[in-house]
Amino acid sequence: MYFLDGTGIGQYTPWRERVGLTTKQPLLRFLSLDNFGFNQSTLTADHLSKIRDILVRTVEASWKTMEPIDLIRLVGHTDSTGEEKYNLGLGDRRAQAVGIELLKFFPRSGQVRVNVDESQGERQPVADNGTAAGRARNRRVEVFIMANTRPLPEPIKKPPCLTPDCIKDPGRSVIETTPDPMWNDIPSAPPGKSVREWLLDLCSRAFPKKVCPTMVDQALKGACYVLEQIIAGAGATLSEKQKEELRQKCQEAAKKPSFR
Repeated sequence: MYFLDGTGIGQYTPWRERVGLTTKQPLLRFLSLDNFGFNQSTLTADHLSKIRDILVRTVEASWKTMEPIDLIRLVGHTDSTGEEKYNLGLGDRRAQAVGIELLKFFPRSGQVRVNVDESQGERQPVADNGTAAGRARNRRVEVFIMANTRPLPEPIKKPPCLTPDCIKDPGRSVIETTPDPMWNDIPSAPPGKSVREWLLDLCSRAFPKKVCPTMVDQALKGACYVLEQIIAGAGATLSEKQKEELRQKCQEAAKKPSFR
């Protein structure tokens, strides 16, 4: 499971806990973003409209109430076409696309966390895969929301495995730490440092050192919303040219077949 928080990885005590009220709100399936293109993870105009006009507005409106939404969980799904192992990765990519879009609205608010849960692939259809309309409904990302949550323990500890080796062995649960070779050459990286060493240094300026290796390796594998956190944490220490080069390399890595 990925953990995404605009202010980084920290501890937050809900107001209910601070004043001695411990009532928990249930996790609510709020929205289904369906009708993804066949074998595609690109968000459609309809997806973007629902994210902006329904999900984001609902979350922001809740912050003025006694039940502020502070957790969004995303789960990607597919139809039954293709191999199950491949579909698990495709579902992850769809959920990650929604997570990246949400960063535009909640980049550093500190009021909401976004978790990208492990994909269910084709395992949980909501419609008949025997029809085109049913398959389109099954190609979806389900959005769950929750209010007044406690911080998740050990965030970014067990993200879904998206490397080629893990596709062959679905029993693995952690992304391999070998950096993607596409990231080995960044023109603006400091001389004498590998890209991974440079990103680790940038990450450690804003996040606990113990979580930086996992964050950096996720970014090197194409989790671009994690890279955005590292860039934001580095602040003025990066030039606009360096930021753009990093984003471009991450986008290239995310498009590789091995990241599906």
